[in-house]
Amino acid sequence: MTLATLVLALLLVCASAAAAQPAGAPQVLNGRVEARAGGDLAAATRAVAQGPTDVAWVGYAVPAEGRANRCCWKDSGDAGACCWGCRLEQGGGTAMPLPASGATDRPAPLEPVADRAVVLVRVAAGAIDRIRVYSPSCTLDAGGRTVIWLSTVTADASVTWLHTQAASGSRRLADDAVMALSAHAAPAALGHLIALARSSASTQLRKQAFFWLGQSKDPRALAFFAEILTR
Repeated sequence: MTLATLVLALLLVCASAAAAQPAGAPQVLNGRVEARAGGDLAAATRAVAQGPTDVAWVGYAVPAEGRANRCCWKDSGDAGACCWGCRLEQGGGTAMPLPASGATDRPAPLEPVADRAVVLVRVAAGAIDRIRVYSPSCTLDAGGRTVIWLSTVTADASVTWLHTQAASGSRRLADDAVMALSAHAAPAALGHLIALARSSASTQLRKQAFFWLGQSKDPRALAFFAEILTR
């Protein structure tokens, strides 16, 4: 087989895999992606929690705050080679900033930055236990789990649902929800962060809200900090 034929075969495989994903969904390996109609997050996560599957992920995409890529390194062996992606299971899914664009051991992205954020909600043992955020270009290893993809979740609906999770979940889930709120470009998201920073009964939640507000370039965040400093 010539080099040109090999390259063409690889391109066809990649194109076929991408076509199998629902519109707007990230590339998922080692798992099954199931597209579902509807954008009601509460109903979708409740249906998964009451279903026969022990663990599944519910995902959707929203316009992102800023234009930062959210992904991780994933080792592929002892040789030191690696590829772009994140593991959803086994504690390997924490998103990190991408290294400099000069790195030669990763494929060149179609776009240097992402203007959408992929939100993934883990449902296990009948309850929500994790919320994570990635860039659409970040390949995800689902660890054999099913990813249920919702294509019609609005940004405002996502913000409202995440605020509820921040107020009612465990500390880890609350931290995840606040982080996810900070990734939204919807104006209401920053309003919720400011409200949490002002008046949350949880010191931890206030700290998280302050931290993520500190990453924002929105004039309302700057005005909030100016008010705090003045007082």
